Amino acid sequence: MVRPLGGNNSTERRVGAVVSPGAAVRSSGPRFVAPRRRYVELAAPTDLFHSLRLHRFGKLDPTFRLAAGGLERAVHTPDGPGVIRIETRDRRGFEVQAWGPGRAWLLDRSLGMLGVDDGSDRFRPDHPRLRRMHRGLAGLRLCRSPTVFETFVTVVLQQRVAWRDAVRSFLDLVRSFAEPAPQSSLRCFPAPAVFRDLDLARYRWAGVDAQRARTLIQGATSWRRLEALADRDPIESARRLQSLPGVGVWTSQSVLGFGLGWADAVPAGDHDLPRLVGAVLADEPRADDARMLELLAPFRGHRWRVIRLLHESGVPPPRFGPRRGPGVGPAPGRRGDPRR
Repeated sequence: MVRPLGGNNSTERRVGAVVSPGAAVRSSGPRFVAPRRRYVELAAPTDLFHSLRLHRFGKLDPTFRLAAGGLERAVHTPDGPGVIRIETRDRRGFEVQAWGPGRAWLLDRSLGMLGVDDGSDRFRPDHPRLRRMHRGLAGLRLCRSPTVFETFVTVVLQQRVAWRDAVRSFLDLVRSFAEPAPQSSLRCFPAPAVFRDLDLARYRWAGVDAQRARTLIQGATSWRRLEALADRDPIESARRLQSLPGVGVWTSQSVLGFGLGWADAVPAGDHDLPRLVGAVLADEPRADDARMLELLAPFRGHRWRVIRLLHESGVPPPRFGPRRGPGVGPAPGRRGDPRR
């Protein structure tokens, strides 16, 4: 159930940031624009923190604030910059506010950000470990990102590098080129034009090699096509994504999972994911991609949901061999293969 609070042109009082205690909301200009608001009541309890934890690009992400009480996110929408705040009222009720030029775009996508209609009610795993994980994380939802382009950027930055190196590149680019978000202490995710117009030398300064830089430039040039994927069949969306230079199965499936909340995405080619799936589902810690796909086959239609359960369960992937040196190797389940 979605119920507007005060209508689309609400002039209700400004609500302080409860997402992060003590974090003041500063105005970036002299004129205050009242946010648009709505109240959303979901059919089932939702754990917003675990559902969206991996949508934030590291704990220092200046565009995204997430806590147990809700979230605040600064986004560059096709209508311009905007901020969305979702506050938990109870396990099923959420108050959604959005402001800035992109507020209407963000409100329209707020239900997807909450994982409404993600099909979790149809997931009934028979595997005993998965059943326990599902019970323990009953509020986990497959949420969408407000824009596909933002997910595309964060996924491409993770190709073939360690998680911490991808985060370092992301922070360099955002801190250098992001603008202050409207009426918020956050920074707004840079517009596609920023990524399109950067030269290879500036990308290299941020730790982004030429191949990933060219993929980002191509994606930024085609950002409208990326946003149109939200309304297409996932299989067709995967095909269109992989038509871009530098985008393979791992990248396209990661974008479909995190960006579009597709419940059956499988990012084959990941460094650690096959071992994690093999260890949990079959006590086979040395599983490869082929074995992972075989183990996930009984859950077709919910394979991304299974992967997300493993991510949020806290089970680390098995480790073998000598300790990797600095800058080598990914964080669990977050790296693409050398084939992109």
